[in-house]
Amino acid sequence: MENNNLEEIKAKPKLNANWIEILVVGIFLSTLGWLCLTVYGLNGTVSTIDSKMETTKEDIIAIKGILPDINKALASEEIQKPIDAALITTKPYRNKEGNLVKSFKVINTKDSEMLTYTVALKNQTDIEKTLIFNGAIHYSSTSPISFTKLIKYSLSENKEVSISPKIDIKNSFVIKNIDSLDLKVFTLQFGVPKVEKINIAVSNWNELNEEFKNTKSQIIN
Repeated sequence: MENNNLEEIKAKPKLNANWIEILVVGIFLSTLGWLCLTVYGLNGTVSTIDSKMETTKEDIIAIKGILPDINKALASEEIQKPIDAALITTKPYRNKEGNLVKSFKVINTKDSEMLTYTVALKNQTDIEKTLIFNGAIHYSSTSPISFTKLIKYSLSENKEVSISPKIDIKNSFVIKNIDSLDLKVFTLQFGVPKVEKINIAVSNWNELNEEFKNTKSQIIN
């Protein structure tokens, strides 16, 4: 009996060793399978990303291709849009009395009228009144467009531009609706304007640009 028990005890480690080998092999195969699936999945993901990046590159190239046409269409539209008024800022100059001044002109093309507000300056770099003028325009009117932008649009359309050197183009604008402009603000800030009737027919930037070519025009003298 004792011999039989001894033999069983000796046999058990062999059985346990076999199970351990099976478990180790099983774990190894499972891990290997998981790694294979992961690598396969990563390859698929990388391929998808590469495909999307290629599509994005193609989209960007396509957009770049049509941008010049869009810009050209925008330029053509803006220089032909109807306008009611041009708001002109002059560069600093000396008046008849020798004082340093600048003028803000509201050219009402709707009523063929020009209002000129002339203000004294402390020095050549005094921009306080210009900031007030610009602020009033942007606050009360809808979508003012600067002369700077309009000149670029005209040049992109191969149109000749002739702006008087007296005009500060960065601080001059056109607007679509003169009625949206609160002229009381200008009177309050700059005083009573000089009012003149003007004999010009201007309905868009193109026509205003043509008027600027007239050196005897009322709006630049």
